[in-house]
Amino acid sequence: MGFVIYDLESTGLNKRFDQILQFAAIRTDESLTVVERVEFQGRLRPHILPSPGALHITGARYDDLIDPLRPSYDAMMGSIHETLVRWTPSMFIGFNSVGYDDELLRQALYETLRPPIFITNMKGNSRGDLLKLARVVGTLRPDVLRCASDANGRRVYQLAELARANGIDPGRSHTAAADVATTLALCQMIAAKAPDLWSSFMRFSNKAAALEFIAEHEAFAAFEFTGGRQDVHLVTAIGNKPTDKNVRYCLDLTVDLNALRRMTADELMAEVSKREGPVRRLKANASPIITELWELDNELLGDFSEADLEATATAVRGDVGFV
Repeated sequence: MGFVIYDLESTGLNKRFDQILQFAAIRTDESLTVVERVEFQGRLRPHILPSPGALHITGARYDDLIDPLRPSYDAMMGSIHETLVRWTPSMFIGFNSVGYDDELLRQALYETLRPPIFITNMKGNSRGDLLKLARVVGTLRPDVLRCASDANGRRVYQLAELARANGIDPGRSHTAAADVATTLALCQMIAAKAPDLWSSFMRFSNKAAALEFIAEHEAFAAFEFTGGRQDVHLVTAIGNKPTDKNVRYCLDLTVDLNALRRMTADELMAEVSKREGPVRRLKANASPIITELWELDNELLGDFSEADLEATATAVRGDVGFV
């Protein structure tokens, strides 16, 4: 199974209102060698008002967007849908795609009556988000992926800035075709220089593989980017979300578990509801970055050993009342 690297540009950031204006994608073989390229554009729909910020970033001109010679929105979506179906099965990869591009694409397929709207992770397809992988590689393997820093010293994970920091020309960034080429170049670099992390990224792009891993391991590590930093959480799965079979709730094994046990129900509810609380929410269908404890350097385990964490996880999961 090969890869599909894709990107889109839109009229704004509202995933339930704004529309796709540009769509570009590259299909590769298993070694990330280019097999085929496509690029589509669509005309602005009459009821859509583009965000001035989006026009500024992409360099689009309003007169061009309403040009009657430009393909209609429906025609563009027909071409996109036909391509996605033809390229199935593949692993679909974008940059910040799980949180944005995928959602906008699903909305567009829904509005234009072109099922299945969840095509990027159905019918043998899987999806991965390069932004998530880049944050992990930048943290664990800075020798592989260099990151620029902002005025506060925090790593910057913007596509064009990552490219420049690693000797890749981003071209005319914020155009779909240029961003796809940049994303592919970063994928090729990581796959060549950090094959273990790339292999894990591919494995857990499949939600069934992610769910199986979580179920089989008493304790494991989950990477999460919060507050401008990359955190590594040492966790054990303690529950499912009844309304979403892809969600697993995981307890941080490094917190004071005895303090949690002493809390009243109301106190415990307040504690686990905190954004930085002891429970992490993992979505198996959102390209999670998870790994076995033995794959981490000792410094990431902190004051805990792998055996300690495994034993704590076993004790927690066996305490039915507490869970």
